[in-house]
This record gives sequence, structure tokens and C-alpha cells, in this order.
Amino acid sequence: NSCLRLEEAYLSSSVQSIANVFSGSTVKKVTVEEDHPAFKTDEKGQLLTSVDGTNIILVLGEITGKYIIPDNVVQISDNAFQKQASMTGVYIPDTVKYIGDYAFDSCYSLTDVEFAENVKLTDLGAGAFAKCLALKKITLPYAENVGDNSKPAQGYTGIFGYCVNLEEVMLSDDMDTISHNMFCYTLSLKSIN
Repeated sequence: NSCLRLEEAYLSSSVQSIANVFSGSTVKKVTVEEDHPAFKTDEKGQLLTSVDGTNIILVLGEITGKYIIPDNVVQISDNAFQKQASMTGVYIPDTVKYIGDYAFDSCYSLTDVEFAENVKLTDLGAGAFAKCLALKKITLPYAENVGDNSKPAQGYTGIFGYCVNLEEVMLSDDMDTISHNMFCYTLSLKSIN
């Protein structure tokens, strides 16, 4: 992203869709026009969601410690938490059905990914946890669609690509797909159960 000086953005009601517009940028705050038909932000302008709050589109600013996804969230969009380098943990409730491509990519300090007991995902996107350098262990729930098997992965598009300290992955008993390049460059991986 080449918007190296952009710190604030305004979304008028005419903007109905955004995709990866601010990921990797220096934007720290988004303001949304009052009564916007598609989006809303929290009071700090650092959490951009769908107007009904069921889709986390983008998290700006710095998250430190563990982040608890609200119980009403169904979708975590592509790149939503990308580069949250100080986030150490995330709790994902059973309401979440979709985790987008690169949703938690480059969360370098992420050590704890906790899924609620009954999570059943429809989609777990390519690179969803790529470059989570501190991640050592994860238990994945069932996911109907895993990664992107429709085309060869490029670079670190595997779900755990470049998670160089990942040692153990526990898969749901009913998980029936391991995606292309799912574990590329997971140099410390010792166990997949």
C-alpha cells in the first residue's frame, strides 16, 4: 500500500463496498457518514463493521493483548486484523461462520487462537493465519471450504504460511480437506492430529 501518510479516512453514504482499501496502510481512524446504509465504526473510528455489526471489515489502531470477537459477528473479512502485531490472542465465538483471506495475517505476537466449542465455519480463507510468527499450537474447527484449492497457492497463501514456530495443529475430527500449501514454511511443525 502506498498511502504512507494517510491517517484518517471518511466514508460517505455513496460508498457501498470496500475491499482491502486500507489494509497495510497508515490509516488510524475511519469516520463513517451518519446513518450510512452499509457501514459503522466504533466511537474511536478504529473498528469498521457492517451496519448490523455482523461483519468485521477492518480493525485500525493497535490491539494489545487478547481480542474477543463479539457474539453477534458472523464474518471476519479479508485482511480484517492484518498486521495487528501486538495482539497476543483472539477468541472466536460460535456465531462466526466465515474467516476471510489473510484475516489474521502478520499478527506477529499471536500465541493464542481460541475457537468456541461449537464453531462450524463455511469458509477459512487462504493465508488466514499466515506469518503469525509466535503461534506454536492451534486447534482448528470444521471448515467446509478451506483455503483456495481452485488455483495454486502463490507465496505464503497457505493458511499457516510462514508460521515458522508452529509446532502442533489439531484438526476437527470431521475436517476432510487440507488446502494447497496449508503448511508452507511451517519449519517447526511436528504434529498434525
